[in-house]
Amino acid sequence: MIPGLWGVVAYVGGPWWLWARRGGLRRGARRLSDEESAVLRAYFAREVLDAARLAVVERVENPWVFRVLRRCGVRVPVDLTGVWGMCFGDVVAVTSRAMDERGLSTVFHELVHTVQMRRVGVGAFCRAYVRDYVMYGYMGIAFEEEAFALQARFERGEVFEVG
Repeated sequence: MIPGLWGVVAYVGGPWWLWARRGGLRRGARRLSDEESAVLRAYFAREVLDAARLAVVERVENPWVFRVLRRCGVRVPVDLTGVWGMCFGDVVAVTSRAMDERGLSTVFHELVHTVQMRRVGVGAFCRAYVRDYVMYGYMGIAFEEEAFALQARFERGEVFEVG
């Protein structure tokens, strides 16, 4: 169970916000290019890559509930506008800066989260992600530990299947 207010936010609003934001991003997102797919197919199942959409954004937006909470005097422990990318199910939002500086590495990392969401479900993913963040901090989030470990292997040129 996630303690306090963030538990309520994660259990009630997390999956809803994620899918609502996914819908908005999907309209402007694109399929992976042939070149991107050629590199990533060594790591991801075809159905993951076929369903994936990439939204290159200037920044990831915070959930609207963060503004409401701040106005109510609640300290919001994270600001998403500084992240390189974020997974919204089969839509991954990656900043243009990340694409310029890191190439497919950030896309790879976010696609790992796509696979994780498929594996456990969106609701369970959101709840576990926020629980781990509240209890252990960002680098203690089990889903991030897995994604960063696989991203490091990807960057070293190892070939393996994410599943």
